[in-house]
Amino acid sequence: MRKAICEVVSLTALVFVLLGMCCQAFAQEKNPSSSVTVSTSEAAPPAAVSEALYRTYVFHGNGPAPIPAATWTAVDAVHTIQCPGTTGSCTITADISVQEVGSTASNGGAVALKVDGTLVCTSDGSNGCHYAVEIPSDDRFVEANELNSLSRVALGFHKVQTFVWSDNGAGGGFYNIRYAVYRP
Repeated sequence: MRKAICEVVSLTALVFVLLGMCCQAFAQEKNPSSSVTVSTSEAAPPAAVSEALYRTYVFHGNGPAPIPAATWTAVDAVHTIQCPGTTGSCTITADISVQEVGSTASNGGAVALKVDGTLVCTSDGSNGCHYAVEIPSDDRFVEANELNSLSRVALGFHKVQTFVWSDNGAGGGFYNIRYAVYRP
């Protein structure tokens, strides 16, 4: 009886080790804007900075009807927002929700923020430009949701816009986007 229990415990431990290796391999997905595998190792988080909300900008509507395969596609128009003040900087955030619908398997979807024409993506995939949803192949809508942020933005006016991605192409549905500006 004791030998059977030891064998079950050993087998259970082996299953957990293999499952952990599988999950680690899955977590190291590719970033849609890069062909480089993204590391999921944790770095020390930056020190928290207390910031006050200056202004929000809310937009909603119908997204792009066709989302071409493997192409960042504009969801909304370019919007001008302000980082006010005479000293310091701002943080710009985008709380993004975009519907996508598809008919092919293995179709990853993502959303991202552009500030002044540049995608807000970190090299480790922790902020923007990473897969947010698996688009089903049965023509059901799903929502790609993401909160992107860019800190230390210079004072003045800036252009912001949201983009959507689909590995194999998809259709777009409704979107809701809230851009916000924060000041220290």
